[in-house]
Amino acid sequence: MCLICSRFSDWGHLFWGMEMKKIAFLYLLPQDMSGLLNKINSQAEAVYGLDKDIEFIIFYESEKPVVNSISPNFIFEKLPKHVFKTGFFFTTRYIVNYVNQKNYDLIFSRIYGFSPFFFFFFKKRKFKFIVEYHTKIVNEYFALGRYDLALAYWTFKKLSDLVIDGKICVTNEIAKIESFNKPVITISNGFKHKKLDLPAFKYFKGSSLRILMVCSKLQPWHGIERFFESVRIWEVNNPYLSIKIDIVGEIFKNNFDRIKLPKYIVFHGSKNDNEIIELAKNANMGLSTLGLFLKNMDEACPLKSREYISLGLPFIYGYKDQDIKSASDLLGFNVPNNNSLLILDDIMEWLHKIDISRDQYFLNWLELRKRISWESKMQQFLRFADEI
Repeated sequence: MCLICSRFSDWGHLFWGMEMKKIAFLYLLPQDMSGLLNKINSQAEAVYGLDKDIEFIIFYESEKPVVNSISPNFIFEKLPKHVFKTGFFFTTRYIVNYVNQKNYDLIFSRIYGFSPFFFFFFKKRKFKFIVEYHTKIVNEYFALGRYDLALAYWTFKKLSDLVIDGKICVTNEIAKIESFNKPVITISNGFKHKKLDLPAFKYFKGSSLRILMVCSKLQPWHGIERFFESVRIWEVNNPYLSIKIDIVGEIFKNNFDRIKLPKYIVFHGSKNDNEIIELAKNANMGLSTLGLFLKNMDEACPLKSREYISLGLPFIYGYKDQDIKSASDLLGFNVPNNNSLLILDDIMEWLHKIDISRDQYFLNWLELRKRISWESKMQQFLRFADEI
């Protein structure tokens, strides 16, 4: 795991008047959460362009985290050996003592209360405390079969809420679940834009279909098995259509020993930004989350969808996204949020529409990139801090 915090300097005057306030971001990250680490790095880079004095300090437990391109305002520090995972005794005590000693006035965090220690130590805080929520926590742990953690969170949620001063949720659906008697706001995920002048993908011409999926690690709600089953049907019903799949991330062939895979699929493992761009240039579309129904959720803003938008790669998705207008945004194609098979004819019709509407697609891409930029999202974070 690692803990990430950032300190704001000149921005404090903008949101707090003339009096300087110290603000920090605090995160606990498992070793294999490369997607979230890259997200924080992208936030740091966005902030660095506004104020070079803002620092993101990463505390790690064992091995130093690896980021493709480290933002200049990142600082790495190793956690003491006695600090353990979120919710345990030493973690909460360490975090509160660390922040109090550094005299921070307000912190943002993705730390949740799974034990009474969360309340016991955070009630001793000398700072305002804002927590970010990216999922329905109880539903997610049920989907993973971690009924113990689901029960622990549900048991101590109201107690934990007593020491939280505000909440940031990535969707309105999550905000309704996490509502309490203090401020709550919805701010969806952003993304770091690739340095591209044109969208990175290949227009679909009808004879071959190449699909790219970028994902940090395998989760059931990604809906990959639903996708594979659909592709196998496509292959049978369309023998003259060449279908190839590229998967990037910590997802491997042996994860699917119990199911039959499509004919042409390559598991690439982790790739850097330039390698992902090269794969996207040969793809006709990307694959976002297709199994959100497994968490009984309808709304999302996955980081992989933000990556596709940044690349300009058309993608299919099975949820509601407040940043995507399903009726007018050509870049995304919405499919039902259930376990039904994906209809190839509908997807090919959408890809054909993109091919004959290239100018419209290009303008849509530029608009969506602006809509999800981290620069605008981070300003929303700090405006919310001003209300706390």
